[in-house]
Amino acid sequence: MFDSYKHDFHGYVSDSQETFFYLMYDKGKAAVCDDHFTRQYKVYPDPNTLIEQYEIDGHKLIDVIDELEEVEAE
Repeated sequence: MFDSYKHDFHGYVSDSQETFFYLMYDKGKAAVCDDHFTRQYKVYPDPNTLIEQYEIDGHKLIDVIDELEEVEAE
């Protein structure tokens, strides 16, 4: 019974806890995709460029990662 939610919500307890973006790397590009990796919303030349330029609510992903690392270190 409890294992079924892992398949319905990508391993999370509910859809509210589901991953909020999906990143894909393929030879020569990195992309932000839908949850089935069938539609690419934004394509970048490589993963580093994606991390440096992709924005979430006006905040660059690299800055969000840095903030998470700072909180984790505390």
